[in-house]
Amino acid sequence: MLAAQVMTELRTKHGLTGVSVRDLYKHRTIRAFAQHLAAEGAVLADTPAEPDADARTPSQRAFESVPRWERWTTVAIQTFALLIYEAILIAPVGFFVWLVLSVLDHSLSMDTAFLLGTTAGFAIWPAMLFISVAVKWLVVGRFKPGAYPVWSLYYCRWWIANLFQRLSWSHMFEGSPLMSFYMRAMGARVGRNTSISTSICSAFDLVSIGDDVAIGPETHISGYRVEDGLLKLGRIDIGHDCFVGMHCAIGLDTVMKPAARLDDMSHLADGVTVAAGEGMRGALPTPTIVPVPAPEPRAKRRPILFGIVHLLLIYAMGYFLILTGLPAIALVAYALFGSDVYVGVAAVVLAVPASVLWYVACLVAIKKLFIGKIEAGRYPLHSARYVRLWFYRYLLANTRQLLMPIYSTLFVPHLYRLLGARIGKRAEMSTVNQVIPELMEVGDGSFLADECLIGGIRIFNGVAELKPVKIGQRSFIGNSALVRGGVMIGDETLIGVMSTPPADTDVVPENSQWLGAPGFPLPRPQTDIVFDESRTFNPNPKLERLRMMIDVVRITLPAYLSTAVLGAMMALSAVGFQIMPWWAVLLALPLIANLVAAFSILVVAAIKHAVMGTFTPSSHPLWSPFVWLNDVVNGVFEGVAALAMSPFMGTPFIAPFLRAMGCRVGKWCFIDTTLFTEYDLVEIGDYAALNLGSTMQTHLFEDRVMKSDVLKIGEGCAVGNMAIVLYSTEMQRGSSLGALSVLMKGETLPPMSRWRGIPSEQVNRVPAKTPTSPADTEALAKMVAAQ
Repeated sequence: MLAAQVMTELRTKHGLTGVSVRDLYKHRTIRAFAQHLAAEGAVLADTPAEPDADARTPSQRAFESVPRWERWTTVAIQTFALLIYEAILIAPVGFFVWLVLSVLDHSLSMDTAFLLGTTAGFAIWPAMLFISVAVKWLVVGRFKPGAYPVWSLYYCRWWIANLFQRLSWSHMFEGSPLMSFYMRAMGARVGRNTSISTSICSAFDLVSIGDDVAIGPETHISGYRVEDGLLKLGRIDIGHDCFVGMHCAIGLDTVMKPAARLDDMSHLADGVTVAAGEGMRGALPTPTIVPVPAPEPRAKRRPILFGIVHLLLIYAMGYFLILTGLPAIALVAYALFGSDVYVGVAAVVLAVPASVLWYVACLVAIKKLFIGKIEAGRYPLHSARYVRLWFYRYLLANTRQLLMPIYSTLFVPHLYRLLGARIGKRAEMSTVNQVIPELMEVGDGSFLADECLIGGIRIFNGVAELKPVKIGQRSFIGNSALVRGGVMIGDETLIGVMSTPPADTDVVPENSQWLGAPGFPLPRPQTDIVFDESRTFNPNPKLERLRMMIDVVRITLPAYLSTAVLGAMMALSAVGFQIMPWWAVLLALPLIANLVAAFSILVVAAIKHAVMGTFTPSSHPLWSPFVWLNDVVNGVFEGVAALAMSPFMGTPFIAPFLRAMGCRVGKWCFIDTTLFTEYDLVEIGDYAALNLGSTMQTHLFEDRVMKSDVLKIGEGCAVGNMAIVLYSTEMQRGSSLGALSVLMKGETLPPMSRWRGIPSEQVNRVPAKTPTSPADTEALAKMVAAQ
């Protein structure tokens, strides 16, 4: 944090806007840093240049370029589209309620109802998939490259296509031949023998993927970005025999020539071309050799056959989910139709914990009976071994979604142990992604933070490659950090926020700290706040029991609220069918669904205010009620409010919901994310843009101490997709943080500047043309020392 504060002082007081935190980490003495600044042509300014505070930001100018009637027409169309979208989502609920009522009043026989229900069960998802494709072609046709003002009618058309794309559930196709078929149906050009393990794409017509290409999980090939008040669309051209790793961001108007390679956690910026056969790695990519799996001799490619197999397994997953829901269905049915009110209430209360335990039991049984042990090695994509691996990863992804509240609790290490992971005592695990439990070993007292990626899968040349990961004792893997397969992390080692281990070794030494992608070494930070180990690593039994009770609330409360929301929709549907014609019920249900969604968000906001009040900057040890109760609020927000808000992303309607949670949100903001915590500590200015997957990270755990503070996104600022804004930061008006970038805590971005990287660096910083004299170097050294 001290390095970031020094950089902020240099920028704001001395006009050195081009310096970055990375510069200070690379040149750690005052003399070396001053010499670096001199070599870069840095010149001291007596009075830093201040942008005109009254000048309009590009975002405001773009906003004002859209006539008032067009803006409000867009909002009206979005409102109507949301009603149609909710109508499609709620129609199956209404249908099954009607089916039950028809059986109860003897207007339908049980056999007929069963036949209708089974037919509908098979038809619902294909119908939604067809609708998602049809809406794109009817509303947009083919996307064209260009820049279109947000809140314009073209923006509205893009937003509608994006909204209805959710109906496809295309994430189910990831890593299977079905993804290629789906992307072609949406307008993308996809070659033969491709393996696409991501569904994060929007402007499909602008995406071209050649033959024998592999694209890794969680990679963004969206083809769009919102910045400067504009929806920017651009081409993505990936040539044949290319490899794109896991958790990458592909910018606009980018080209990967044949046999190009892009390693994990890398950002291909706008307009960049990767030469044929060239490998690139990093958030600010540099040429390198990117290792990929070698081809499997005599491997057969049968995409149609295995596409059918994957499709059948998707339906099998549906039956598995029905099986896991049977206890809840039975208990709720008993509560509805039983004669004893008190027993009925008890049945409803029991339904949630029974369902969680039953789901875990079914998960473990499926794993042991049908999947078996997953070992490190190579899996040909068109083989039974890979299908087994694919289904297991699909099962784990669904588990992460359905049991989201269990993460960050004391129970999640036990769940992973049941699945074969070796996890030491006092290890903490949050939402770990891409991991294969049998291939993960975590030492005593280690901490795996939110959204970190551990191990994962590497696919190329028709082969999936798995390698084990070992994390030593008391090590910390930061938020959204990535530890690739085959890496061993030493004891008491830190991999920072959205960072990777160093690229040149598979054995990370103990007592080391790494930041960036690829990681570079950091000095060990001084600890400014120290708590006794009884509050960080070794709690007493009383604290353990208290946390366990609060964790049970965290796990069950979101499920109770979701059940209440679903129950309310079903009850209102039942009443509607009894007092109105069926067509009137169908017209009323979308409006009711939106109102119920809004009400559920307000309930979550009320829980937040009741449990935590107003968040203020603070520091608390891991083993403290403040942290656990905060996790309860986060669990309810993620499990209920964030899901209810997600259709409203990209509309003006999401801002009031975030304000209800405590965020300060300006007018006419484009918000395409729900990744917020400690809501009162977030301030977003007018006309700002928060792109898909961007995270407002108002807290971090440091040495098992949760520290939180304010972050400010100024007027007209833009935060790129997958970027993270840490606490104690400020983006001043009109500044921009690029995709897959991190704004370090304590850092301030100057007005109207553009930054990207991990940690962020100014884009296109231009050194002075005149060389700096020795006297200037000495002045720079004195100035740095003063900071």
